[in-house]
Amino acid sequence: MFYDSASFTQSYTEPGKFGARGSKLYQMLRKGHHDVKLTDDEWRRLIIWLDSNCTFFGHEAEIEKQAAGEVVPIPMF
Repeated sequence: MFYDSASFTQSYTEPGKFGARGSKLYQMLRKGHHDVKLTDDEWRRLIIWLDSNCTFFGHEAEIEKQAAGEVVPIPMF
């Protein structure tokens, strides 16, 4: 298992340090990386994806690999 339930602690976040606003990608694009221009709808989609913990996806069987930085297949629905 990825975590030990005996040592599990409640996670917390600080405004601006988690999700989209804490993301390097968000900050880079906001500064105009290579003159990339996103529509309001594209920004909304990106922010939702980032705020939804985009780093981890897929089945729990792959979570240890993801946490270790390994590439895992994108699940097909």
